[in-house]
Amino acid sequence: MLNNSQNLLDSRIPPSNRLEKLNGNLKDFYSIRINNQWRIIFIWNNGNASNFEIIDYNEIMKKLKNIHPGEVLTEEFLIPLEISPYRLAKNLNIPQTRISEITKGNRRITADTALRLGQYFGNSAKFWLGIQDDFDIEDEFLIKKSILESIKPFVTKKVA
Repeated sequence: MLNNSQNLLDSRIPPSNRLEKLNGNLKDFYSIRINNQWRIIFIWNNGNASNFEIIDYNEIMKKLKNIHPGEVLTEEFLIPLEISPYRLAKNLNIPQTRISEITKGNRRITADTALRLGQYFGNSAKFWLGIQDDFDIEDEFLIKKSILESIKPFVTKKVA
C-alpha cells in the first residue's frame, strides 16, 4: 500500500498502519507497523517513500499471497473503523452489492469507486486504483508467467 500513497496522509489513514515519525538517529524516518510482527521504515521526501527497510520481528518475511483490494478495504478500514459494508455503501451512495462484491474479492475497484473511497476515507483515488493495479498485474503475471518467459526482449541495433 505504501507504494500507492500519494502523500504521507495516505499512509496514515488505515488505522492499523500506526504511522509514526521516528526519533534519535532515525529522526528523518517514518515507520508503519504491520501485525506487530513487521515494521516498514522509510523516508518521505518530495511525495515519495524511499530508503525502505523491512524489519521482521519474528522470522524472515515470507512471500504473501496476492491480496485483493477488497481484503485491504475490509481488514485495514472497515473492521478497525467499525464500518459495515452496508453503511459504507450508503455513505458512498452506491449499491450495497458493489461493496459486498469488492469485499468478497469478486469485483474490481473502479475509478468511480476509488474516487468515492478516497473522498470518504481521506486518502487519494490513486491509492485505491494502485492497489487494484498491483493485484491485477500480479494475478495476470502468475497466469501468464510461462508465456511471458518465452518472449524474447527487443534488442536495438547499435549505430556506429
